[in-house]
Amino acid sequence: MRRAVFVLAFAATSALAQQAPLYDTDDFVDPRTHGGALFVSHLVAGAGANLADDYRPVASNGPFYQWANSVYWSAYQLDLKYGRAYTGSSAVAVPSPGPPVVISPAQPPVDIVPAPAAGTAPLAPSSSPKETVQFARNLASPSGAMLRYRLTWTRQRFDTDVIQPGGLLLVRLHGHEQTYGLDADTHFRLGRRDVWGSLAFARNSRSGTPDNRAQNELAYTSRFPAIDTGTVSLMPRFTVGGVSGRGATGLNVVNPRLDFSYYHHGTEANLHLVYSPLATRSGANGWQTRHQIALLADRALFAK
Repeated sequence: MRRAVFVLAFAATSALAQQAPLYDTDDFVDPRTHGGALFVSHLVAGAGANLADDYRPVASNGPFYQWANSVYWSAYQLDLKYGRAYTGSSAVAVPSPGPPVVISPAQPPVDIVPAPAAGTAPLAPSSSPKETVQFARNLASPSGAMLRYRLTWTRQRFDTDVIQPGGLLLVRLHGHEQTYGLDADTHFRLGRRDVWGSLAFARNSRSGTPDNRAQNELAYTSRFPAIDTGTVSLMPRFTVGGVSGRGATGLNVVNPRLDFSYYHHGTEANLHLVYSPLATRSGANGWQTRHQIALLADRALFAK
């Protein structure tokens, strides 16, 4: 049962056009494959470099984990996820969405490290836990394809240190970030070929920091058929879209993704090597590419 559930679960990995971290699971089990309610709990752990979150760069590299619990009943799906990426600097006592804000001892104080300019992509919050709740409804299309429509809410709390040169802590700002998203699967035929994808909109905002930001995301992800070589499976994806709040309107996100996965029978774990170059455009810096890469393992802890 565990193996069957996990094969189905990762058949739709990264269907979301709202960009979640590379290690975020996107579990999908066709309701026609199980008779009653189904519960799946699994753990993901690994490490990555040059990662991004909601199309914003993460400050540094490091390990991560995510614990996800999914309940399926009838045509509905409920996901509860808790994850954390340890990518903050050890020199900062608390998680921060960026480097600590340093101010001079002059009167009035003057920022030495100001917030990033409005025309640039903001840093993503790092090193603090992220909680995610998702609710989905699956509907069969006239062609018989099972399509999912899902609401997502994420919340992340973090602190920002305001210090003087030399490291004296003046104040600690308590902030949080929230994202609300809606994604819908799409399917149509192009000649004799089935074209699968998802269209997503998300609203991301944060408060309680020196660099409060909000952005809207609209993107389409095309999901190409998986390529199975017998031992290794390749799942290619391609996302294009637009993100507001960085001084460049229109198309400013291009994000292909290659997910190489291998199932290890001895440990009943899936091993993944993910490469995902993220090209984004801002008003201040134009097009820039961030070569995301992650090595991770996921394993079902319980399935019933």
